[in-house]
Amino acid sequence: MNEDDLQQAARGSGMRRNVLPSLEQVEKRRFELWLLSTILMVGLTLGTALLSMWSPADLHGLMSQPVVRFGVVGMALVLSAYSIEKERSLRRVSRLLMDERLLTTALANRLHEITTLLDAGKAVNSTLELDLVLSSILLGATDLMPAGGGSVMLLEGDELVVAAAAGNEGALGRRAAVGDGIAGHVARTREPVLLHGRAAPSMFPGLTKRMQEVGSSLCVPLIERGDLLGVLNLHAQGAAEFSEFDLRAVRLFAEHAATAISKARLYARSQQQAQELEHAATHDALTGIANRARHGQGGGRPRRPAVPGPRRVQAGQRRARTRRG
Repeated sequence: MNEDDLQQAARGSGMRRNVLPSLEQVEKRRFELWLLSTILMVGLTLGTALLSMWSPADLHGLMSQPVVRFGVVGMALVLSAYSIEKERSLRRVSRLLMDERLLTTALANRLHEITTLLDAGKAVNSTLELDLVLSSILLGATDLMPAGGGSVMLLEGDELVVAAAAGNEGALGRRAAVGDGIAGHVARTREPVLLHGRAAPSMFPGLTKRMQEVGSSLCVPLIERGDLLGVLNLHAQGAAEFSEFDLRAVRLFAEHAATAISKARLYARSQQQAQELEHAATHDALTGIANRARHGQGGGRPRRPAVPGPRRVQAGQRRARTRRG
């Protein structure tokens, strides 16, 4: 919306200049317009009633004059044109203000969405323990929507395994082949799915009866640098329904989640390698027995560094004087 257009429309409706109007001011101006129109109509009605009390001869003589006839008709036309023109201007101002309000609301929602995504991303990346990362992912995703529950399924070979769940903890450890059901379909196609109501088995082969009983739900793949790590499932609270905007927000959040999972796995591998290197450094490679000497627990007393005796010192001094001489 252009601010100049709004001010121009406000001036056309008779509102104050150089001041951006509000919807309340528009309604006030509309009330003033209709009040003025009502007063003029009442005045015309009263005038007509007073004229009707005149004698027919006097009334005929007055109305026979062209000035009176055209004046009454002209006044009615001017009043109608004025009211219509001001009402059109007020409608334009109202439409511009409504567009501005919708735009402000959309921007506020977008700002809230971005803020929530940043907070959720920070929370997800605040730890490197995989279990804590998965819990943070579910907590952040359910707060972002909000959702009634969900789960994170990680890819293990050709299967998806429920590694974390909220609202249905009994699903932990449950497995599904890639390509079977909703999550398997998302893992195979790597495309998110937004569902409302009962899922169709024809669209998702391998769907069980339990899996068909869903309301509004989302399923988004977790992809990091082209590698599929798993899927994120969310279902709405009660009769609430997810929208395309919710799907877009969850897709953005899934990018942070996939990065956090990848970092957690890399951290776990580095910790395991560090432990293996420490074990190899402190244990015999053949027997696996701890090497006591490397722990500083050797049986012998540590040798002291050799200290030169007086004769060696004197001999060294004589050689030094000979070189200088």
